[in-house]
Amino acid sequence: MDFKDFQKDRKITKDMTVTEVLEYHPLAAEVFKRQGMPEAGCASSLDNETIEEMAKLHGRDPEQLVKALNVTRYASERRVSGAL
Repeated sequence: MDFKDFQKDRKITKDMTVTEVLEYHPLAAEVFKRQGMPEAGCASSLDNETIEEMAKLHGRDPEQLVKALNVTRYASERRVSGAL
C-alpha cells in the first residue's frame, strides 16, 4: 500500500502500531512529542507497540491520542490536496 492509498482508506486507530503510523504519517512524530512521548519518533525502538499501548504507558487516553493523530493527518491531507 502506498501513501495515497493509506490516506484514502485508513483512519488511524488505537490498534495500529506506532511504527505503522509513522511509516505512512510522518507528522505523527510531532503529535507523539507534543503528547509527551518523544521516543515514538524513533519507530525502530518500538517494535510492535500499538497506539493504545503507547498511550497507556505514558498515562494518556488512547482515544484522545488517536483523535490528535487523525486531526493532524486530515490537516496534512488537506494541505497536500490543496497544493495539487
